[in-house]
Amino acid sequence: TGSVNNLELLHAGLVDAAFVQNDIAHLAYHGQALFQGKLPMDELRAVGALFPEMVHVVTLAGSGIDSVQDLAGCRVDVGPDDSGTRVNANQVLTLAGLGYADLGGVQGSVPGDALDDLVAGRIQAAIMTGALPYPEIASRAWELPVRVLALDAATVEESDDLPFIVPGVIPANTYPGQPTAIQTLGVSAVLLVRQDMPDNTVEALLDALYE
Repeated sequence: TGSVNNLELLHAGLVDAAFVQNDIAHLAYHGQALFQGKLPMDELRAVGALFPEMVHVVTLAGSGIDSVQDLAGCRVDVGPDDSGTRVNANQVLTLAGLGYADLGGVQGSVPGDALDDLVAGRIQAAIMTGALPYPEIASRAWELPVRVLALDAATVEESDDLPFIVPGVIPANTYPGQPTAIQTLGVSAVLLVRQDMPDNTVEALLDALYE
């Protein structure tokens, strides 16, 4: 499940460093949302921000879905349980004034399976968070009329109160058949370690990453 599983491995001492969405790291550090009822992971330390990850709301061209609000009554894939994508999908839907009850159905699959279901007509849209270009979308966009929806200005504005998710843009021509830039929301991928990592090891990591 990406960020969440990586955090659990880091917290348990099974890995020494982990790639995690910064918004999920914030929730884990404070024991909030999907980490509520668990011990806060206050031993986490960020070594550095690596790259942006953008929220993609994906449908097929010709679906008649032109906005997130149009997902009302549609079956939507919101990413696996306890994934960073699931958290972001919930945020985007809420910002657009929608809840799961407003949708025609909800499922949670890994990106490749979600796109298979989209093509087969089993769902009408999927929400995914990832770096640009998102590999599964880019590879399928050459053969399929995949369309990434823009978020309207009001939805983006509403995100001001959310921690660590900020306005972002998918530049024009990131995907085939995408001639204009797409307004969306984004997070950052950060490299996390535990506070007991020796300073000289952290310094070596920073040198390797940035120099």
